[in-house]
Amino acid sequence: MVMVVMIMLMLIPVVVVVLVVVVIVVVVVEVVVVVVVVVVVVVVVVVVVVVVVVVVVVVVVIVEVVVEAEVVVIEMVLMVVMVILVMILAMMVMVLTIMMAMVKKKGL
Repeated sequence: MVMVVMIMLMLIPVVVVVLVVVVIVVVVVEVVVVVVVVVVVVVVVVVVVVVVVVVVVVVVVIVEVVVEAEVVVIEMVLMVVMVILVMILAMMVMVLTIMMAMVKKKGL
């Protein structure tokens, strides 16, 4: 259980760093308006991910203590949560891309 949580906590910074690198690369090409939007979105994404992970870990620990659930079940739940988080991050990247395309079309 602790191992799984540690792996999750190690994975999140990696995902965030990748996202930030992508954003920086795009920002270098883009303008100030997009920079602000990107920073805001990235901060929101990071906060949401951290909050979700903390909530899930707390819930899982409580469930484990109360029900003494099987470790396998908990690991499955954590895997599902990780997949959902990755999907959310992917969606955010898509939204960023679409927003940047729109900004380019407006000629800002």
